[in-house]
Amino acid sequence: MQAGLCALPGVSLAGEWTITPRASVQTTWTDNANEARDGEDRNSDFLVQGTPGVTITGTGGRFSLALNFSHTESLSMLDATDNESINTLAANGRAELYDRVFFVDATSSISRQVIDSAAPVSSVDTGTSNNRTTVQTASLEPFFLHHFGTWLETESRTRLDMTRTESEEISDTQTIGQYFNFNSGRRFSTFTFSGALSDEKIVRDNGAPSSNEMVAVTNYRLRVLPRLSLLSSLGWENIDDPTLTDEPNGITWNVGFAAQPNSRSSIELTYGTELQEQAINLNATYALSSRTRLAASYSETITSSERLLNDDLDFVVGDGFGQLIDSRTGLPFDATNDNFGFTTSLFRQRVFTLTLNAQRRLWSYAGGLTWEQRKTDSTGVEETVTTADISATRPLNSRLSATIAASVSLHDFGTDDQREDKDYTLSGSLTYQLNASTTAALSYTRDQTRSSEGANNFNDNTVTLNLTHTF
Repeated sequence: MQAGLCALPGVSLAGEWTITPRASVQTTWTDNANEARDGEDRNSDFLVQGTPGVTITGTGGRFSLALNFSHTESLSMLDATDNESINTLAANGRAELYDRVFFVDATSSISRQVIDSAAPVSSVDTGTSNNRTTVQTASLEPFFLHHFGTWLETESRTRLDMTRTESEEISDTQTIGQYFNFNSGRRFSTFTFSGALSDEKIVRDNGAPSSNEMVAVTNYRLRVLPRLSLLSSLGWENIDDPTLTDEPNGITWNVGFAAQPNSRSSIELTYGTELQEQAINLNATYALSSRTRLAASYSETITSSERLLNDDLDFVVGDGFGQLIDSRTGLPFDATNDNFGFTTSLFRQRVFTLTLNAQRRLWSYAGGLTWEQRKTDSTGVEETVTTADISATRPLNSRLSATIAASVSLHDFGTDDQREDKDYTLSGSLTYQLNASTTAALSYTRDQTRSSEGANNFNDNTVTLNLTHTF
């Protein structure tokens, strides 16, 4: 379930703050409330959900904050599911405690995450899902900045993380890390450099093994032409984690280039050795026109679901209209990932994304292709999901707009039975602006899974009517 958001200006306070309280009433009908596979007994349900919430964004004095919180009471009218209380939160903030020297960063989240990617899961979370759990994260990072004239900028940071879940299958974790970063100062232009030292420890509950990670890296950039720079890095890493059968320990390096052939395009590409394997990293953008932008990226790393969620929170910003967005994509922030199960164990991740955003007259389009592979050393499973999606939005008149979206994904579970699933999602919605502060939305979503293992076929249909008022 997603709490209704209204992208309208809220109450603006001194210091460029926007506070947007809201309340929504939502009715949801689903024909598969218990997420039954095809051939199993399925229960339809009609849910009534009330959701008060608030979005706070802004900067004032020495403090900045981007926060979205909602609390939902979900009532089952047909008793096919349990009544539920659901909280959602996404927040980050920064306080400057001593002028340009001492700061504190903090993030926090409450979200519903998928437990097992191999089990059925609806794209619409009714709150009583058999395959989702509530995950809470919190992070506190005091850090110091020091300026050595125009020669060098340094940052010393301590990070304390906590992750808690309601699932016995996922370990709770505590993380403590020490980090030191440096960058060349303004005196350097043709040749610049940076570096990082880190020492991080993850403690997992329920008898799961702990993890220790130490990394040292230096990065160099040499501008050889006005629009071309050569890149290189040299470092060392040591990851001690029993969940990895091949624990990285050794030298890392890469070489590459960054280029901006013209004002409409840019590319940064490196190749080297990281995590004891060959590594490629790519970031490229191309503006086909003033209203059409293409972007591509590829990266390889060792991470966890917990770390990915915490990292995503660093990119949460307000859009100035009472909604939080992901600054990397410009889209509303979403903390969930339905393609993979949530885990605090480390895995090797490879991700390629290709995105296209375009506007043609009254239509706005967004689409892309994503390929993601996660390899868990302890099980030997290499899970891969390839997804293609597209959405289109069009205003029908001054108050009414429509959105249609579709996605297709191929899910290779990497298991001995060679199971592969094809997932199809089709959705459509109408949004009507009743007045300056009240919005009504009607949406329909169809999910369908066709598996090479026929017993895992799944489908559901969901219809939602939402009424949201901002104050």
